[in-house]
Amino acid sequence: MFWTSEGAAGGLPYGEELKRKGIHLLSLSIAVGYYLLDREIALMVLLPMLGVSLVLEVARSRPGPLRRWFESWFGSMLRAHERNPGDRRVRLTGATWLLLGAVLTVALFSRPVGTAAIAMLILCDLAAALVGRRWGRKRLPGNSEKTMAGSMACFLTALLVVAATPGLSWPVGLAGAVAATLAEAMRGPLDDNLRIPLLAGAAMTLMSYLPN
Repeated sequence: MFWTSEGAAGGLPYGEELKRKGIHLLSLSIAVGYYLLDREIALMVLLPMLGVSLVLEVARSRPGPLRRWFESWFGSMLRAHERNPGDRRVRLTGATWLLLGAVLTVALFSRPVGTAAIAMLILCDLAAALVGRRWGRKRLPGNSEKTMAGSMACFLTALLVVAATPGLSWPVGLAGAVAATLAEAMRGPLDDNLRIPLLAGAAMTLMSYLPN
């Protein structure tokens, strides 16, 4: 059974959070790739990557050399809800959730909207986590894990994504920025690697249908 339960970013030391987000940043190539490639080609690349990632997740849930190798290389960067609990449940890492979110975003949304939504996922989540961990003092109402500083960093970063995405109007992009910020700040039930691009993409798509 696949299992997810999001935990606080504060469960990792800041140095490990930096390493994790550094790897996360490499995924920005997915957004660039979708902008440069047709949807069909992008999915032909992403779907096998997602399949391999899911196979690895299942394999690391079982005792053996692959699990030991994975833990030795990446164990220090895993959040508590990503670690294997020892009962053979498959707990997906953020990388696999990100690939799943990217596949759904590419499949569902147009090129400018999908490109911006994936970029918002990668960059806004990074900004919110690092700024919130370092400078966040005031917590969001009803959420002990998120900070005002982190959400502000998320929103400002989303605006930069809007400005950098060709073919995306400001009203459409602003709707996505607001949606991405709200998605990053909310708690469960879906992993934020799904919430952020899907909600941002849906908001931008809906806004694009409204009269200017």
